[in-house]
Amino acid sequence: MGSSLRRCTIALLASIIVTIECVTTRNELLTIRRGKGAVLNYPAQATEFADHYFDCYSMCASKPCCLVAIYDELGLTCAMYDIVLNDEEVMIDKEGSMLIERQWDQAIVHHIWADPIPGKKVPNGNTITYYVASMKECRKVCRVTPDSISLELRVDGRCNCQRRIHLANPERLLDSQEYDYDYMICGL
Repeated sequence: MGSSLRRCTIALLASIIVTIECVTTRNELLTIRRGKGAVLNYPAQATEFADHYFDCYSMCASKPCCLVAIYDELGLTCAMYDIVLNDEEVMIDKEGSMLIERQWDQAIVHHIWADPIPGKKVPNGNTITYYVASMKECRKVCRVTPDSISLELRVDGRCNCQRRIHLANPERLLDSQEYDYDYMICGL
C-alpha cells in the first residue's frame, strides 16, 4: 500500500509540474525600459488611466493587438500601440516614462498583412532575405520569421523580411521602382 501511495503522489506531482510548464509557456513576455519613451506620428490604440506601470503592463498584455505601451508616471496614463517600435530613431530618453514592449511572436496571431504599397521600400530593417515567386509566398515566409512585421519584394523575387514598419516613422517609406512594400496591422 505504501509503494502504491508513493506512486500516486509522484504521479500527482508530475501532473502538477506538467500543468505549470504549460501555463508558463503561455505567459506573455514583456520588456520594460525605464526612462524610455517615443516620438510617434501614429495614434495610440488606446490610452487609459493606470496607477502603476504594472497596471499598464497588464493592460497591454490583455489587449490582443497591443505590442507596445508607454507608461507616463507623472500623468498616470498608459498609451497602447499596435505597432512595434524597434526603430531606434523613434525611441527617446524620457524621465518619468516607461516603454513596455510585448514579445512580437506572441502577439502576431492578431495581425494580418495590409494591402501592398507598390513602388515603396523601407531601408535598413532586413532580418533575412529569401527568393520567392510571389507576394503571397513572401508574406508566408516573413510571417513565420521572428521579429518580422513588414517586407519588401523586389522585382527579381528577392523577399526582404523586415523588423521596421513605416507607421512608426513615415519618413522611412521611400520611393523605389524595384520594390513593393507590405506590412502587418492589427486584424481585430
